[in-house]
Amino acid sequence: MLANKRDEIVSYFKRAEMKCPISDFDVVPMLESIEEAYPKDFASIPSYEIARVFKAHRDHRSWEDDPATDAQKAVLRSKRIPYEGLT
Repeated sequence: MLANKRDEIVSYFKRAEMKCPISDFDVVPMLESIEEAYPKDFASIPSYEIARVFKAHRDHRSWEDDPATDAQKAVLRSKRIPYEGLT
């Protein structure tokens, strides 16, 4: 079951043309923890829900603490997105 879910997740990220936010070594342990938390529902959890969990548990990147540059502020302003508190 874990191998099938792992393959589904890898396939999901390839189809979405996104890089998996966690390392290959962490995929199976994360799937195991999800399976432990939801043993009855694990087989029916869709790939996009598991991908959402993976994205939420990614490592913090040091550059995210840097203040927004003028270029980033200009882009956000053009999209009418407030940049106050931008991380």
